[in-house]
Amino acid sequence: MLSTVTTRTLTAAAAGFEQITLNVERAPFDDPAVRRALALALQGAPEVLAAAGASIQTPTMFLLDGGFRAAAAIAPNPDAGLAAARDALRASGWLCGQGTPCQKAVTQTNRTGGVTGTLTRTLQFTLVANERDPRTNITQAIQRRLAQAGFAVDVQIVFGIGVASRLFAPAAQGGILANRNFDAALFEHQPVSRLSATFSCGAIPDPKTGRGGDNYAGLCDPGLDLLMRAAEMSPAMTAIGQPNPDMQAALDAANRATVIVPLYAIPMAYPNQGVRNARPPLDGLMVTNPWAWER
Repeated sequence: MLSTVTTRTLTAAAAGFEQITLNVERAPFDDPAVRRALALALQGAPEVLAAAGASIQTPTMFLLDGGFRAAAAIAPNPDAGLAAARDALRASGWLCGQGTPCQKAVTQTNRTGGVTGTLTRTLQFTLVANERDPRTNITQAIQRRLAQAGFAVDVQIVFGIGVASRLFAPAAQGGILANRNFDAALFEHQPVSRLSATFSCGAIPDPKTGRGGDNYAGLCDPGLDLLMRAAEMSPAMTAIGQPNPDMQAALDAANRATVIVPLYAIPMAYPNQGVRNARPPLDGLMVTNPWAWER
């Protein structure tokens, strides 16, 4: 007869992860250098991680066929990341002062390509998030962190949780993501399981027809589309856990586009009542031998 078993708590990273999606069709995120600078400044930022108010883990951004599990760990060193963000902005022509948002002179042209003048663009944007704790602390931490890199950030909180939030509503109901009516959006994202559904030109939501995928960023890169098509049609897709050079090339290109900035994942707890060899994967508790009870 088995003795009383002990109950242990196993933790695993949640399937979803907190992230910021950047709209590449709106300034300032039409500039790839600005997108990368934001990622460099935020990833691993101690202010942001502390504001989460719970133990956190490195998020899994890509969970693809072929066993690809990866996160875009651009700045493992927070201080180096902040300096690199400023360097990326300066290299792209942004002039940054102490305690003020960066600025850049932008040339205006007409339809024929003729120069019509210049304007000064300020490095600022609005971050929209839905109502959920601890979003207030997180958005304030993001504002403080990005201010050190030269960004000015306004925050818009959309009330309602989950599908009841206007952030996630269908286009016909004024959904912000579906209509792509945002500069940057903070919400919980599921790991990308199919690159083309999130990064291809054809996956950009069309508010008129309601069609499209989850490419809320609006990224449209024909070269990336070709890489993703080659990867997802590759015979190596069936070789789970085996290296897939086509998929790796597409994943690297999607990562370099920097339209999704992963921040952190909140661990989930799984009770384990005396079962040996139990281990928590990304999507639930897995037991390698359910009869191997602890005595």
